[in-house]
Amino acid sequence: MDFGKIRIDVGYSGEKIKNANVKILEDKSIIKNKKTSDKGVVEEVLPYGNYRVVVSKKGFEEKDINLDINKDILISEIELNPKPVKTKIQIINFDGEPIDGMNISIQDSESFENISKTNESGIAYVELFPGDYEVLLSNDDDLFHGSLNVRNVGSENRFRIKLLNNIN
Repeated sequence: MDFGKIRIDVGYSGEKIKNANVKILEDKSIIKNKKTSDKGVVEEVLPYGNYRVVVSKKGFEEKDINLDINKDILISEIELNPKPVKTKIQIINFDGEPIDGMNISIQDSESFENISKTNESGIAYVELFPGDYEVLLSNDDDLFHGSLNVRNVGSENRFRIKLLNNIN
């Protein structure tokens, strides 16, 4: 029986993902269940054959690939895609009081708009992918512009925006 070594590199946006779950299956049965190293790598020696590899990590979409091991070394690079992150945005005035009914428009580099409106606590929730966003805040009388940087993958982001003009 011939064996081959597989190396699976797991990353996102040029960064390696450590502690990602990597399951190696043969005929629907899990034969190996490992976590990636600090360098985002799993290595394993397996008999030649066809395998299914399922990679998962909190905050990312699960990735499922098929591998055909038929040589000594097989390297597979797997790029995970982030899930949208629940993002809480609170708008307060200069005195720290919440602003009800503030319209929030969020735009990324691809012209994606996510429009929401604050509640009586000055809070709005939106789903955002990691990245940089331009933010427009508006109500009947005022328009404000700013930016957000969403970096947390897999956990809720929270932003508090304090307006320097004292509006209600």
